[in-house]
Amino acid sequence: MNHKKSRQVILKATSFRAQEQYDQCIKLIMDNLPQIDPDVQMNAWLEIFRAATEKGDDVLARRAAREVARHHPGLPAIQDYL
Repeated sequence: MNHKKSRQVILKATSFRAQEQYDQCIKLIMDNLPQIDPDVQMNAWLEIFRAATEKGDDVLARRAAREVARHHPGLPAIQDYL
């Protein structure tokens, strides 16, 4: 999947999260994650992290935080989940 299409998937997922449709947000990204452009995969994991924390899914939030930390280990938002 090219960069533009990858960003569109993440933006759609963000829209789901904004509507508190956390499961749809997470599913959309997870279903497309293998094809998402590597340059924006950290953004995809960050969106999963946000949806998981807002949903109260600590297990998935920790998994997503670890993935985000591979790219940005000092990101303040994820520190409590590492």
